[in-house]
Amino acid sequence: MSKSPFTPEFREMVSKLFLDGESSIELSKKYGVSAYTVRKWALRYKEQGIEAFANHVGNKAYSLEFKQQ
Repeated sequence: MSKSPFTPEFREMVSKLFLDGESSIELSKKYGVSAYTVRKWALRYKEQGIEAFANHVGNKAYSLEFKQQ
């Protein structure tokens, strides 16, 4: 998975604007991202907050207990 060119702060800002009532189409034109991406970011932001956009580096580490299942 490649690193997004958009910072977590930028994605949060766009998400907040959408959740505050701005149209995904207008936001996509204004900020250069697709309307689908705006809606996807907003959904993730609504569910997880800013953590939804944290840039995770590397593979996810699983516990030994999980691996043995």
